[in-house]
Amino acid sequence: MQLYPQPFCLRLLPQFLSLGSLRTLILGVTLGITLGVWDGLRPVLAADPDHVQQLLTTGSCPGCDLREADLANVRLRNANLQNADLRNADLSHANLVDANFTRANLTEAVIVGANLRRSNFQAAQLRLVDLSNANLTGTNFNRANLDTAQLPGANLTGATLRRSYLGDSNLTGAILRNAQMPRAILATASLGNADLEGVNLQGGSLRGAGVDRANLTGANLRNADLINAKFANANFTNADLRDAKLDFTYLHNTNFTGANFEGADLQRVDFQRSILSEANFTRADLRDAKLNFAYLHSTNFTEANLEGADFQRADFQRSILSGANLTAANFANANLILSRLDYSNLSYSNFTNADLRGANLIAANLSNANFSRANLIEANLSNANLTDTNFTEAKFK
Repeated sequence: MQLYPQPFCLRLLPQFLSLGSLRTLILGVTLGITLGVWDGLRPVLAADPDHVQQLLTTGSCPGCDLREADLANVRLRNANLQNADLRNADLSHANLVDANFTRANLTEAVIVGANLRRSNFQAAQLRLVDLSNANLTGTNFNRANLDTAQLPGANLTGATLRRSYLGDSNLTGAILRNAQMPRAILATASLGNADLEGVNLQGGSLRGAGVDRANLTGANLRNADLINAKFANANFTNADLRDAKLDFTYLHNTNFTGANFEGADLQRVDFQRSILSEANFTRADLRDAKLNFAYLHSTNFTEANLEGADFQRADFQRSILSGANLTAANFANANLILSRLDYSNLSYSNFTNADLRGANLIAANLSNANFSRANLIEANLSNANLTDTNFTEAKFK
């Protein structure tokens, strides 16, 4: 008795195949599935042996089929692999200095520890590639796709990555000194402990990236998108952040000595305990920013918008806040000795226990501000608006 109806195609097979041929066909399909040669109806990748031999013999194989090729430890300086298919290939520890991979497909290739100095990967597909600890100094990755690539410990000193895509990539501990990366996308990438000194990321994106403890000394981040990124304990000394977007960014305990934030969007940024001495925040937007315990010695906030910002216990000695909007800002217990607040709007701000000795408050709007127990010895309040200002227990001499 037939328990299950026989498929129509199998009922027809005996009409076209002998019993022996049918057995051979079934055995072949079974072995193919068992050995992994056939994955459903999709054949597994396999390099063309003639192409592999051509590459090893001549060092040139443009457009070749090198899928899953075992090329570990090969020495192929100046190799030409333009447009080659190297998906899932193994190039671990290979010497490929000055190689040409223009528009090649290296998706999921393993290139761990390889020497690829000055190689050209322009417009190449490198999705999910593993370049851990690779030497990529001076390498060209312009317009390359490095989506979810693994680059921990890689050396990209002086590399060019203009308009390249590195979303979700892992660059932990990587060296990118003086790398040229204008308009590169590194959204949600991992760059913890990376060395980005002198990097050019103008107009690029680190949105949501993890960049804790990274070195960005002298980095060019002008017009960059740094929204929601995390830069805790990072070093931005003398970095250029003009017109950058940093709202909601976490910058706790970070060094920004001499950094330029002119015109930057810093709404709700967390600068707590950060070092911002001699930084430039001219016309920057710092509404509702957190700068508790921040070190702001000689920092320039001219015409900046600091409405609702929290500066509790911050050190503002000799800082310039001329013409700034400080409405409802909190300066409780802050140090503002010899700071300039002339022509600024300080209405409804809180200066409880603040030290304003020698501060310049000429023509400032202090209406409804609270200066309870503040030290205003030798402070200049000429022409200031003192409507409903609270000076309870404040010191003037």
